[in-house]
Amino acid sequence: MPTHSERIIRLISGYLAGSLDEAERAELERWMAASELNRRAVEDFQSDDALRAADLSAIRDRIWERLDAHIPEARTRTFPVWRWVAAAAVVAAIVGVFMLRKTGPAPAAPVAKITTDVAPGGNAAILTLAGGRRITLDSAANGRLTQHVVKVSDGAIVYDAAADTQTNTLTTPVRGQYHLTLSDGTKVWLNASSSITFPAAFRHDRRTVAVTGEVYFDVAPDATRPFTVRAGDETVRVLGTAFNVNAYADEASVNTTLVDGRVQTAGGTLKPGEQSRTYADGHTDRRRVNVGAVTAWRYGNFQFDSDDLPTVMRQLARWYGVTVTYTGAVPGGTYSGEVGRNTHLSNVLKILELSGLRCKVEGNTVTVLP
Repeated sequence: MPTHSERIIRLISGYLAGSLDEAERAELERWMAASELNRRAVEDFQSDDALRAADLSAIRDRIWERLDAHIPEARTRTFPVWRWVAAAAVVAAIVGVFMLRKTGPAPAAPVAKITTDVAPGGNAAILTLAGGRRITLDSAANGRLTQHVVKVSDGAIVYDAAADTQTNTLTTPVRGQYHLTLSDGTKVWLNASSSITFPAAFRHDRRTVAVTGEVYFDVAPDATRPFTVRAGDETVRVLGTAFNVNAYADEASVNTTLVDGRVQTAGGTLKPGEQSRTYADGHTDRRRVNVGAVTAWRYGNFQFDSDDLPTVMRQLARWYGVTVTYTGAVPGGTYSGEVGRNTHLSNVLKILELSGLRCKVEGNTVTVLP
């Protein structure tokens, strides 16, 4: 069965050749209407005679040739290195990127050496029960795991409302992610290298959990039982809301980003779209952020928003389970763009290389060259 990307490429090929039937044309039009980027991609293909072929592999190969050959010529501080990624959004599952932009000096031709490839992460976690029993969830069958815990699908477990109050911990490894529904109906998503410690059932007067790493919450409203999240030195108090907590030990601060509702943090009461940052020395600040970029991991993407290279690489390291090292000074500039988390590491690095990044991959080590 063709993948979604292959299906879209075939529809575009048929559209260019004038061979689509009414149902296929309607399918393509729905895809184009779903995104301005999709629409622009088809328009770019229409204007390029070299890509007017009905053969799927020929289109894919031609796209990759253009990606590999494209070296930006702009000399300004900000330039698009991914004009062709935008045009090739239809191969997102292959290329993995819709757009990437880097600010900084104009890049030199990339020099990369990739001797091995690294597959993306996936659904993986360990549930530790109060008595110390550990359940490896990615290998457990769907169905009831304990008296009060049910694995409802690959990557998701649900606690019954009648569960006891003993403490449990859900932990994701490097390259892992998982979804949890707590006994009160609160939905929780864990990113790679993260954990949440929680009572199997909450007390009648409060709901308190502790997290590490990065966790997204969609809290079930309950005015009589405020919901509290402890993350390092930060304590987040909510009534019913959606928010993201990033508390990785290798980040400079614990970041709480409000998606919807209202939360109280050490940095004050947040409004939707605001982020509170709490630093190790205790000081805090608050700022407006791109919520879509902060929470993109929850929806299966990396999204960078003027992030420096170390920030980008820390995210890739957690998801692909690699170690990132730098030879010489860390390259400057910032990166903005979006890439699907379901693509292999080599595809992500191809994209970064078009901005002038020089790197090599050996085993599970990515070395960034000067």
